[in-house]
Amino acid sequence: MSTPTDPPAGVYAGLRVLEIADEKASFCGKILAANGAEVIKIEPPSGDPSRHIGPFVRDQPDPERSLHFWHYNVNKQGITLDLTHADGQALFRSLIPTADVLIDATPIDFLASHQLDYPHLQSLRPELIMVSITPFGQTGPHRHLKTSDLLHLALGGQMSICGYDPDANGKYDTPPIAPQMWHAYHTASHFAMMGIQAALFERLDSGLGQFIDLAIHDCCALLTEMSVPYYLHTQQILVRQTNRHAYLYPMLPASFPTRDGKHIWAGIAPRPAELGNIVRFLGNIGMADDWLADERFCDPEFLATYEARELIVDRVATYIARHTADEVYHEAQRHQFAWGAVRRPEDNLSDPHLQERGSFQWLSHPGEPELPALPYAVTPWIAPENAWQVEHPAPHLGEHNATVYGALGLSAEELSELQERGVV
Repeated sequence: MSTPTDPPAGVYAGLRVLEIADEKASFCGKILAANGAEVIKIEPPSGDPSRHIGPFVRDQPDPERSLHFWHYNVNKQGITLDLTHADGQALFRSLIPTADVLIDATPIDFLASHQLDYPHLQSLRPELIMVSITPFGQTGPHRHLKTSDLLHLALGGQMSICGYDPDANGKYDTPPIAPQMWHAYHTASHFAMMGIQAALFERLDSGLGQFIDLAIHDCCALLTEMSVPYYLHTQQILVRQTNRHAYLYPMLPASFPTRDGKHIWAGIAPRPAELGNIVRFLGNIGMADDWLADERFCDPEFLATYEARELIVDRVATYIARHTADEVYHEAQRHQFAWGAVRRPEDNLSDPHLQERGSFQWLSHPGEPELPALPYAVTPWIAPENAWQVEHPAPHLGEHNATVYGALGLSAEELSELQERGVV
């Protein structure tokens, strides 16, 4: 079993966070915990539903062996508590005076129906900062609608600009596709972190906490690249394109297959100087002798035309098809071309650049003695005084009940009695 240690060094050291969150907001608590906060995850006695999200260790479904749950709840302490039970609500109120931040991802009106909403909680702890992360926020006609991560990406607009090129007539013969899974929830957690940080700064002046009403839908609607500004200001709808940004009209291809069955992303900007460099590069390897003898390919005005770019892109595709992804990637970078190999996520584990920067930390799981240490993705920044910590694995169900409730004055006998009655 994991053992909580003293709060690790980090910008949030000394901050206590209570988290009532499933997959919608557990990433927010993870960021705080990784940067020094003491995060206590509160689950129902039956366990958080996200414990049943796979994959699982050795593909054996088990709420204690969900790799999803492990990933999003590393560094946290864990307690169980039935917030629908009167005694559970009393215990929750006892925890509030000890907390600085409450992350709440429960359904709309759930806490209010038990007099655990912000006005009641702030009366117990005026300094409390509470962020409510819900699908559509606390107000508005959609506040009670049911959603999912994918539905947020559909309603927010991201899905409409992800997918494949239209056909020659400008019509789509394939449906839009979704970005990566949990994209909406990650986005919401990042915005929640910004809100919490702003509230912490404000608390330094006022001495008071505040309620942050965050809507996942609003977060997604803010991140549709140029689509919303173009429509708002010009009433133009952008074209969805394969592996390219949506734009007013179809752009030239940018993703090409390699000899070893992979792909290279080689976006070629309509800049004459860059196009001239590509012509010379292809000429140096014997793939553009005809162009080197053609004065047009030395003329910036011609290189700026769609005709020139189309010819160059087609020749680049031929070059890429003759080589492996690594060969193209490194040769292109040597010539200062912003091209790169399209990787699978797992390929990054062996990337020497990420290894040197310490982008992964390996963590052992004492409850799984036959399991080797597993890699956890950590911070994209390097800051010695605020290093991202991977201190201990995600908690087992109710693992820290005795520690947390004991600090409130509950004896082992009282805790056992509450457990028998299903309160914890």
